Amino acid sequence: MQCTQEDYQQALRLSQAIQQYFRLNYNKYTVGTGEMYAYLVKHDLAEPRPDGATPLVQLLGRLKAAGDLSWLLPQCQPGVAGKDEWRFIRMVDDRVEQIRQQGDKGPGKELE
Repeated sequence: MQCTQEDYQQALRLSQAIQQYFRLNYNKYTVGTGEMYAYLVKHDLAEPRPDGATPLVQLLGRLKAAGDLSWLLPQCQPGVAGKDEWRFIRMVDDRVEQIRQQGDKGPGKELE
């Protein structure tokens, strides 16, 4: 499955927001989709929807299917509860950047 440049840009914004979440919630090391989705809605990075985090879950699924999840959103991993559940994990900023630079579309390649 091919991802669009918009998907890449949204993923990078989400990655920054996830880092900010963990800076503000320094006592947490991992959170699920529901809690992260609520944070993203509160900060206008996701639209509030009655059906929950569906667009976020769809984006994560597209990134995973394209093989881009691990370097664009290294703090995100599929959960074991089901395909709609994801885990978001605390990472230090330097580690996120290191992973991103090692990715297929890291710094030397345009993500605009």
